[in-house]
Amino acid sequence: MRPVAVPTRTIAVAAAAALILAIVGLAACRGTAATSNGDTPDAGGDAGACIRVMPRTEAGTCPVVPPGGVVCDFTEIASGWCHAPDCPASEGCCAYGVPNGQSETCFNVCGACDKAVPREVACVAQGNCVTDSDCKGSLPHICQNCPLTPQGQGSKGCAHWVCKAGQCQVGYCPSGLSCQAGLGCPSYYLRPLDRSCKSDGDCVLADHVANCCLTVKTAINRSEQASFAELERQCIETHEPSFFECGCLGSSLDEDGRSPGAGQSFAAMCVAGACRAVVSGLLQCGAGTCSAGQSCCVSSDVTGRCIYSCADSCPVVLNDSGLVSACHDGP
Repeated sequence: MRPVAVPTRTIAVAAAAALILAIVGLAACRGTAATSNGDTPDAGGDAGACIRVMPRTEAGTCPVVPPGGVVCDFTEIASGWCHAPDCPASEGCCAYGVPNGQSETCFNVCGACDKAVPREVACVAQGNCVTDSDCKGSLPHICQNCPLTPQGQGSKGCAHWVCKAGQCQVGYCPSGLSCQAGLGCPSYYLRPLDRSCKSDGDCVLADHVANCCLTVKTAINRSEQASFAELERQCIETHEPSFFECGCLGSSLDEDGRSPGAGQSFAAMCVAGACRAVVSGLLQCGAGTCSAGQSCCVSSDVTGRCIYSCADSCPVVLNDSGLVSACHDGP
């Protein structure tokens, strides 16, 4: 059996991205027209393109969205991809799986896998990055509806590269805390909060419930705690109680998609004059700790016992059967 090296603390970026992407999905009336630059069309023009926001919650109002707000469908999917206009439901969709140990994003294609867009076109390597410009590779033209702004304006977000937690990811909508909403209310971005600070003491952690399985840790100025609590209350009231009954254990991530490892925790810090939730503390790795930004890597010796080491990234080494094997700390 070949040595095995796997990260004990995996930043679940792809999973987080999928979850955060799910919360910005916008329930909209499928229309027949949208402007090419993503601006909201005149709701009084093409009645099939947009619908006015109507108060439908139990409280009788959709919070944040003002009177006259409109929801439009800006969805655009190029030919060949799943749910494109020329991809009937009878064709089905193909979802390529990502091989173990590889960091890729694969887009669902229209039709059976053996007849649809080839895997090398449908899947793009993510790679490591420092800034968005470090990410390379052509992405398909797939656009989705973004949450409404606090002023009730809609827009579209098209597939593009973003650098998150040191790894290239496919992004769509602008970043920001949003409410998935329900009971007839559209998804919307929470209004901006004061995050200004001069020291860490000006900042406090706040929990935003993204969905029943994900809590986003953010940081705000202490003076905004009551305002933030009110925004959360309004968002939660737009949901049926069953929305929070998905049966998962749940997880917490900061706005960069990071979660604490062993020996670490979230902390509110003042970074360049703005409050941010960060992962603080040294990562435990066997009997020692790793420096900031490093991962704890584990490999097995000839007896199968774990050997711990710190590195910028941990390679994934497969055993003779092609599987990732676990080591043990016991005798």
